[in-house]
Amino acid sequence: MPTDKSVNDPGGDNQAYAKSVERKAAGARTDPATATVWFEYGQVLDPYGDFELSPEEHCVGREWFAADPEERIAVHFHDLPTATRDALEGKQKAADREGWALLLSCWRDHSNECREGATMLGPRTARPQSLTITM
Repeated sequence: MPTDKSVNDPGGDNQAYAKSVERKAAGARTDPATATVWFEYGQVLDPYGDFELSPEEHCVGREWFAADPEERIAVHFHDLPTATRDALEGKQKAADREGWALLLSCWRDHSNECREGATMLGPRTARPQSLTITM
């Protein structure tokens, strides 16, 4: 299946973000029992980095993604069916807890080297440096 931007994220080197035309279909095929869930700090108005945002439109927040381990296509939570999103709630809460613990640990240690489980990703199109937490 064709994909957009390749990223070095929790799904591995071949993980990619879903193209706009395939997002709903890829989300519908995502199995909550086996899906990987993570968040990135990224643009709230454009979590996939599809558009060039004006400075007034920049707003960074936690953007939640899920990927089926077989397809390895990242789908934003807003593109998942409600039932799938609801089924992933436990994984989302666990990643949220781990993310806060990691951020507080990095802040406390004044270190850019965060403990295992976090990946610092370099800048991508229309996205700032991001921190990804996987569950």
